[in-house]
Amino acid sequence: MLYFLDQDIESFLEIEPDQGAFGLGPWPCLNKAATHYQQDVVNKLVIKRDYTSTNPVGEFSCSCGFIYARKGPDKTFKDKYRISYIEKYGDTWRTRVQELHKSGLSIYRISKDLEASPTTVGRQLKYCENSKENITTVNKEALIEKYRIELLMSMKRFPNYGRSELLEKFKKIYRFLSENDKEWFNSNMPNKRKKVQVGTVDWTKRDQEYYEKIKVLYKELLELDKPVRITRSAIGKRLNILERIEKRHVFKLPYTNQLLSEIIESVQDFQIRRCLKVIDEFLEDGEPVILWRVQKKCAVQLHDFKKIIPKLEEYLSREKERN
Repeated sequence: MLYFLDQDIESFLEIEPDQGAFGLGPWPCLNKAATHYQQDVVNKLVIKRDYTSTNPVGEFSCSCGFIYARKGPDKTFKDKYRISYIEKYGDTWRTRVQELHKSGLSIYRISKDLEASPTTVGRQLKYCENSKENITTVNKEALIEKYRIELLMSMKRFPNYGRSELLEKFKKIYRFLSENDKEWFNSNMPNKRKKVQVGTVDWTKRDQEYYEKIKVLYKELLELDKPVRITRSAIGKRLNILERIEKRHVFKLPYTNQLLSEIIESVQDFQIRRCLKVIDEFLEDGEPVILWRVQKKCAVQLHDFKKIIPKLEEYLSREKERN
């Protein structure tokens, strides 16, 4: 027999047992969503035959639910980390996809991180949503009964609470029953309270009041050591009337609106005012007015400064003639 096999006694004794097409287990889990990724924790292997090539195909099943397959046999050490196709992703993988999706990552980014196609990630997210809907349907009736009891007990504890107070204090229960048990909800909730009509606003009086306040504030803003651009927003915030002068009520304040349109500044208007203030400071201190120094002190971009130079020169010329 040894002669027929072209072997001797020593070589015959050195022959190692056959370890199979994929080696001896355990094998690595190749689920990128699992904490044990690439660790040898897979103990279940089912070997099948490839119909086209008759090569062995190993189906590796991990306890995390991830099942992958690989055509064999393995020829190098790196082959054990290769996947031919995935049979099942499992709950661990789906949970990780949901976590990444909730954190704000796009489907494309998730697919890149987990080495799966965007189509697969989208399909798994949809699967998770459908599963949640099925669970919700099963538990819906039990939740309705539970929340009914809790809301009725809460209403006994707080008999003076109206609908708005109940909503504020018991948001989850209130909203669930109002959406899923409308008939019971409407028949058991306190009656809606009649709204107390608020007196009508005297817009003429308010217009005059705002007009006077804005005139005073405008003078104060012009006298600030550090100039502030005069805008509707700046005035509205300082007087706490931003909503009235910027949104739906502005047409009811004609004098206020007219004053604002006269005093609010564009970006260029504000740049000119800042530069004129610096020029005045130079003149008061008896220093020569050099425009590049004005531009530097006001921190105006050069291309913007070139546009306002004619007005600055005109102002400077008038001031020199006056003095």
